[in-house]
Amino acid sequence: SLATNMVVLTTYWLSFEYVQNPRRALEPESAGESLMRGAYHVLSVLIPYALGEHKLHLQALAAKYAAPHA
Repeated sequence: SLATNMVVLTTYWLSFEYVQNPRRALEPESAGESLMRGAYHVLSVLIPYALGEHKLHLQALAAKYAAPHA
């Protein structure tokens, strides 16, 4: 179900980030980027189920999380 997918994503996202890049994952300066990517993926799972203005809002929000941050 959608809710289960979202729970799994949020629960294990940081572990996934560690597997992807173990040398950088535990560095404090990369934590924000990791969380932003996780939020983007959770929203990406939800977007196909939204309609109308709600979908547009979620897409705009996801785009902000996907944008590179300095």
